[in-house]
Amino acid sequence: MDLDSLYKLAGIAAFIIAGVNFVIAIVGKTFWNLTFKRLEQEVAVLKEAEHKNSIVRHDFTNVTNSVYAKMDKLETTLTNAIDMGFTHVKELFGKEVDNIHRRFDEKK
Repeated sequence: MDLDSLYKLAGIAAFIIAGVNFVIAIVGKTFWNLTFKRLEQEVAVLKEAEHKNSIVRHDFTNVTNSVYAKMDKLETTLTNAIDMGFTHVKELFGKEVDNIHRRFDEKK
């Protein structure tokens, strides 16, 4: 075996090793895309869903109690206003009825 054929064998071996390395890189990248990249996407989707559901898991008792307190206050304000309106109307009708009774008494 002379030096020229040794160089040719080394070149062919380097070419074969480079091809095997290329195939390993493609297989590795495909494996990465099929497993780890997919897992990263699933984790991103889960984080997004968790962020959306964090509002649902939030405790709104303070907010609902505040709304109920304001509703009760509004109810008492409205009932007081209605009651005052009725008493005012009763006073007006009472005065009108008294005026009508006085007119009848004056005519007699």
